[in-house]
Amino acid sequence: MGCMVNRVGIAYIESGEKLVGQVKHELAFGSATFEMETEDGLKRCEGKADRPYESTLAPTGSLCAGQKGIGRATCNDGTTFNFTWQSVTCSIVVGYGQDSLGNRMCFLMAKNEAQADDYVKSGLLRDKSICDPSLIESVTPVNEPKVIPI
Repeated sequence: MGCMVNRVGIAYIESGEKLVGQVKHELAFGSATFEMETEDGLKRCEGKADRPYESTLAPTGSLCAGQKGIGRATCNDGTTFNFTWQSVTCSIVVGYGQDSLGNRMCFLMAKNEAQADDYVKSGLLRDKSICDPSLIESVTPVNEPKVIPI
């Protein structure tokens, strides 16, 4: 077994949910497993990101940046989601896809939650057509009702 690194995983879902949890990243193989849940703990998801199907040497010489793969997850409320992932650096991986209800989702693996939030808010992902900051804006803070315009 190769080197295992634990990172924070965050998923922003168009339905207004934000899930946070742990990612166990297998550096030697490029695959990962993860468990995430909503802040209130009512929704829990676990999944796997497969080994990269594409790997290129980045201009910086990094073997991590530019890797791409696919993954999937299942949640305790019956929803599932499939995603495509891409490594930005060795410590930041971005996934994007859709859940079984048709909601767009954006998944990030980062050193911590603040790094993930900052990366999405920076707009860099929107430029790459991966994750739009509106996904974060759609997340409803716990105990605050989501306002729906009439």
